[in-house]
Amino acid sequence: MQIKDVMSSEPVAVRVDATIQEAAVGMRDADAGALPVVADEGELVGIVTDRDLSVRALAEGLGAETTVDRVMTPGVTTVEPSDEIEDALSIMRNEQIRRLPVVRGGRLVGIVAQADLAAVSAAPELAEAVRDISEPAVAEAERRAETEG
Repeated sequence: MQIKDVMSSEPVAVRVDATIQEAAVGMRDADAGALPVVADEGELVGIVTDRDLSVRALAEGLGAETTVDRVMTPGVTTVEPSDEIEDALSIMRNEQIRRLPVVRGGRLVGIVAQADLAAVSAAPELAEAVRDISEPAVAEAERRAETEG
């Protein structure tokens, strides 16, 4: 199965010159923890996450009018619509990420999330990949529970 079969088409994105407040509103409205960042022609130039907004912007005292390009993560790993879902799983596992922008010719055409892949596969390797992707978060939650309990 290919990425084009499971990706979300027309993902919510934010322009590189948008403010971080606009990015936060976009995340809220889309119920997403990350938004792809695009240039004028739809070229993917990065991704901005809720963590970028809190750690890179708020913690540094940057104002709401700060542009996304100051806090985004550039050089994002991507997949193509024709890539196999196994390739996306491998990338997610190796890089410990939960979503991948989908590009064609450098332009954003979709996004594929861990949940999209889980919805189409009951394979044991998917469960293992999800566990591997989420392992740092699971380990942190277990550690917190031990210290609080």
